[in-house]
Amino acid sequence: MGSHDLSTRDLPRLRRGAHKFLRGLAAHAWEHQNEFGRREITLPPDVAVLLEHQRFRVHAKQEAPRDPSHDRRTKEGTHAVTQIDFAYFNFEHGSLIGGEDRFYSSGRGYDFAGLVRVAGDQGRWPHILLMGEADRYGFAGGEGMWEAAAAMRTAGGRPYLPLLGSLPREWGPYAPVIFADAQSVVIRRWHDHRSPDFAARHRNLLVATLPGSGDDEMFRVVATHGDLFSGAMRLADAQALRRFADPAVPSLIAGDWNSVPSGPGWEDRS
Repeated sequence: MGSHDLSTRDLPRLRRGAHKFLRGLAAHAWEHQNEFGRREITLPPDVAVLLEHQRFRVHAKQEAPRDPSHDRRTKEGTHAVTQIDFAYFNFEHGSLIGGEDRFYSSGRGYDFAGLVRVAGDQGRWPHILLMGEADRYGFAGGEGMWEAAAAMRTAGGRPYLPLLGSLPREWGPYAPVIFADAQSVVIRRWHDHRSPDFAARHRNLLVATLPGSGDDEMFRVVATHGDLFSGAMRLADAQALRRFADPAVPSLIAGDWNSVPSGPGWEDRS
């Protein structure tokens, strides 16, 4: 439909639709600023001076040359992810206030400012975020893990689904947690340690696929945390993970080993 075909009554409807389009896809084109739970779009100076309909045209041109191999469509016609961004970091006590005090539960609450700052650095928000030391995240109805996901969502992040893991030898309630964006990846399996058929070899194992992919395109993600005191136990845990070194199934193992790299495969940079 050309501009000469538009009637006056069509303009408000088209303007609302174009504005919705811009707000929905602006993450690919322009930066976001998040303040007090409200999302605002920051336009480049050369775009800010344009009229509203001209901004939409600039945005459309910017969207058009994107690599189609990274943005295919599913059978339902929705955009699907074809490359996954993973991230891992060890967050001391999972931001639990007073977490170093083992005589208290999670009643002191959490401060998720650090988690939001790291996960959303420069608007990154990885599709799958692995975090160490989810201290007491399963207490009080999962307060820690659900509030962490909510804090990231409020800050403009992804709608993460928290998957709380466990530690070998019942080490304590500060196991890793995996935050997965279920709108970007399809979760096929999560081996919860509380399941009746749980096996230690599947500890903290997530099995997923990309949207639109079949069972033959699964990948695996494992979160772990090395024993704080025993090198022998860390070695035993590492050996148990060797089974995931199967080139037929892509696998990612991420964790804090409470150790430093060593051996002939590492260069001494001291």
